[in-house]
Amino acid sequence: MRRNASIFVFAAILVFSPRWLAAQQGEPAGHWEGSFSGPNGRVAVQVDLSVNTQGALVGMLATGEVQGVPLSQVAVDGRIVRFEIPSASARFSGTLADDNQSIAGEFINQAGAAPSVLTRTGDAQVAAPLKSAHVGSELEGNWTGILEVDGRKKRLVLKMINQPDGTSVGTIVSVDDGSVELPVTVAQNGRNLTVEVKLNGGVYVSSLTDTNELAGTYTESGIQFPLTFHR
Repeated sequence: MRRNASIFVFAAILVFSPRWLAAQQGEPAGHWEGSFSGPNGRVAVQVDLSVNTQGALVGMLATGEVQGVPLSQVAVDGRIVRFEIPSASARFSGTLADDNQSIAGEFINQAGAAPSVLTRTGDAQVAAPLKSAHVGSELEGNWTGILEVDGRKKRLVLKMINQPDGTSVGTIVSVDDGSVELPVTVAQNGRNLTVEVKLNGGVYVSSLTDTNELAGTYTESGIQFPLTFHR
């Protein structure tokens, strides 16, 4: 990954407005499939939109071998659906058909616009949360840190929550990239912690210090960045 790109490439929550009305109507909810013309040929894309426990529509995108790409900055204006793909510095804008079975629009990035029609093919395919082994009470909870890349500081929140079944669920929130929440796996070995961001292959290796900090290094695509989290 290029250093000037977002470190947490695939990342986020898809939110429509007005949230509860859209959720009740269920218009954009479902599994959508389509394609667009890329520099190396047609690119197949899938978008899953579903309703979360707060009554808001949330979604993920998949293309090729890359799964679970979060979307952000999404809005519904009448029948116009818009969302951004932070990982690709791209966005989508389209019109929901009267029968709610297709969205005709285009994917847009710095290279230009690529027309695409997303077709509803069924119910949303919601991935189960990534689960890890139980973590100690000294690690469970929310940690905040700042990752600096090419002079830009990115605020991050690392969350680790133990589950009733003896497992734990971890996420990283990139506050400055739309506060998207990326699933991670966590592994504790004494005072050492390893966090893996499955969506982009990033790995954070750290140790719990005597001053109650997680001090370590985040590595992605062979590039290392110092990163410290605080309670």
